[in-house]
Amino acid sequence: MDASMKNKIGLKMNESFAQRRQFILHRFVAAIAFVVFLSTAHLQAQDGGTKGDFALGAGARAMGLGSAYVAMPYDATAAFWNAAGLDHIERSNLLFFYAPLLEGTRYNYIGYAYPFVQFGTISVGVFHMTTGEIGERDPDGNFLSTFSYSRTQALVAYGKKLPYSLSLGATLKFDYQSLADGTASGAGLDLGLLYSPDSDFPFLGDFTLGMNLQNALTPRLKLNQDADIMPRTLRIGIAKPIPFSQPGNNMNVLLGFRVSEKADSRLNLGAEFGFSGNAMIRAGLDGSAPTFGGGFRYGNYTIDYALNRVTDATDVMGTQHRISVMIDFGKTKTERVELARQLEIQRIEEQTAQRVTLRQKLDFEDFMNKGKAYYQQEEFFIAMIRFASAREIFPNDPDANAWYDRARQKVDEQQQQEVKREVAQAEEEAKQQFIQEQLEKGKKFLEAGRYSEAIVEWQRGLEQDPENELLKTWIAKTENEIIGQ
Repeated sequence: MDASMKNKIGLKMNESFAQRRQFILHRFVAAIAFVVFLSTAHLQAQDGGTKGDFALGAGARAMGLGSAYVAMPYDATAAFWNAAGLDHIERSNLLFFYAPLLEGTRYNYIGYAYPFVQFGTISVGVFHMTTGEIGERDPDGNFLSTFSYSRTQALVAYGKKLPYSLSLGATLKFDYQSLADGTASGAGLDLGLLYSPDSDFPFLGDFTLGMNLQNALTPRLKLNQDADIMPRTLRIGIAKPIPFSQPGNNMNVLLGFRVSEKADSRLNLGAEFGFSGNAMIRAGLDGSAPTFGGGFRYGNYTIDYALNRVTDATDVMGTQHRISVMIDFGKTKTERVELARQLEIQRIEEQTAQRVTLRQKLDFEDFMNKGKAYYQQEEFFIAMIRFASAREIFPNDPDANAWYDRARQKVDEQQQQEVKREVAQAEEEAKQQFIQEQLEKGKKFLEAGRYSEAIVEWQRGLEQDPENELLKTWIAKTENEIIGQ
């Protein structure tokens, strides 16, 4: 609720009624301003202007990361932070977010995201904030009555991955506001973009840029003649995951920047450390307000917590606690793609088995005749291919199976013979190389006058090739030389 609420209240009440309630309404507006703006850490002493009641956003993970979430919104809160991130979600997930504020004010969000295999991802979510019953007294302190303030915002979002590493998304928002006996409603639109460039450079790998223009079409909440127009807000951010050497351990570094029509610009910083894929700790900075948080994942359940320290001038807000629970369920998109592929294969196989046409019979006979002809020409490999094609048409045909096995056996025999020839050739080459080495060794011994050792080396060569005339000649010459000495 914002400062313009006082004008709306005045239009809803006649002059005497407004005078009677002036004191309590001033207190009510001040309380709402503190609860919604200061406790969310989205309005600092240097900020100015009007903001929506749901400027806090959704998700304790995002809160713990200093609200620097526009480039990595991969859960059901993407409907708020950046709908372009929806199609990066692998599994359906349901998220509950709760943020207790001051003066009994309750701030909640529930969101659901469902990823399609080919048609992008849709998400629906609902924000709700209510103050409960507020006592109303006149300036003298006399009790008059009670009234309440509440606001609900429904979100319907869609995101889709596109070529060139782009993702686009949009969120349609429906607002409903209730104060005392007055109500207002309106609709708005957010637009989002993600870009993850493909790069071989280590720093740019897995780098993601995110942008979200909130209230591109601005909601107008009108009580009587006074319209409250939500400001346009542009969020820009980057996210960079940093894997560690140990599997399951990683770090995410996030940087964000927010520009609003009716508030000063704000820098958002966040870092997240993941351990074994099941535990996370987080820290961040939302403007000048520090944020801390953590999370734990068990099976399909993830619990996140955030602690925000609001640095207002009077320090009356203190620390604020946020908690969210997310449930993942169903198969991943990858698993569903594989299941669809298997079902398609099964469908094709069933159709093939059920539909036996004349054309299939003709093709079968053609493959069999050609296969037999190639078999007679001892072209066994080509024959095997033809028989295999015939088997694809009628897998259970005994004649096709028999001829295929026969041709396959011949191909195997040819391959075995070829292997034997190659082995024999290799052995022969090794033998000749050994003989040549022994010949050279003997020559070196001969040159050194070591005749007996030379003869021993040549005789080793003769063990491999007893009919080698060259070795015999060298042995004979050396033995004659020994006798001559």
